[in-house]
Amino acid sequence: MIFAIPSSAKSGTIAYVRSRQGRDGGYLFYQYDNIFESAVDDTHYALAVLNWFGVDPPRADMTLKFLHSKIERTSLQTAYHAVNALHILSGSLRFTHTSTRLSTWLRQEISNLISNITNSMEVGPQLSTHMSNEIYSIELPSKLELAYMIIDLSEKVGLKPFGEEITQEIARSILNNLKLESGPNFAAANISLAYYGLGVLRLLNCRFEDVKWVGESILKCEDQQGGFNITPHSRFRTLEYTYEATEALRWLGLTPRSPRNHTRFILGCQNANGGFRRSLFSGISTLKDTFYAVGALRNLSLA
Repeated sequence: MIFAIPSSAKSGTIAYVRSRQGRDGGYLFYQYDNIFESAVDDTHYALAVLNWFGVDPPRADMTLKFLHSKIERTSLQTAYHAVNALHILSGSLRFTHTSTRLSTWLRQEISNLISNITNSMEVGPQLSTHMSNEIYSIELPSKLELAYMIIDLSEKVGLKPFGEEITQEIARSILNNLKLESGPNFAAANISLAYYGLGVLRLLNCRFEDVKWVGESILKCEDQQGGFNITPHSRFRTLEYTYEATEALRWLGLTPRSPRNHTRFILGCQNANGGFRRSLFSGISTLKDTFYAVGALRNLSLA
């Protein structure tokens, strides 16, 4: 894979990710003298970046042990990141996915998801109308994001919970919410919601022919100077929106209009330590933003 990234920027990114590994084998973006416990989500982001660059992670045996120690914590986010990290690290899931605690909890999450779909799942959480899209995206996961994590997690641990009828019901619910310039959620013009909506449809092996118009809505959020905004009316380009947009467009077989400017924008977010900050404005490097940056560059290279 050839990324649209200079060799110096690539080497700096790899060095930054490696420097975030703790004594326990996991990773943490504010790793400092090994006094903090590593985080499962940061470990997932770090392993994904190294994997995209074709770099073997250091002390992989310690990382594997760290992830195994976290896998049964009954938090959707923790389980999602742990399983994805294990999937990257080992190539196959070398853990007991039939573990009573994990299996029972996950089946309950699946049951809750089906119940939400049956009761007409709303795209977003209950929010004040005064909250901005930026606050919404950063602080609160949408129900679509939760559905995406549940379904992806189920697939990776070998659970096949959905029959044809439920699959069609989920797809129908999502399609009803992906309305172009209509409906209270305005989901199709909100990159994050469109990304997770398409992501669920993709995991369920649904055809994308009926949602090609979502790509045109995403392209309305494209900033010709580089990067994507969360909505056409926002003027706050960030790495996560750029990653979500380029990933969703790739799924749809579409390409951004200004790929070179997007590459320039992404590289402009790189800090001196090799990691990436969220936007062009000042900020510290994080493994999450570095994941978004490298993932977006990868998407642009595949376009």
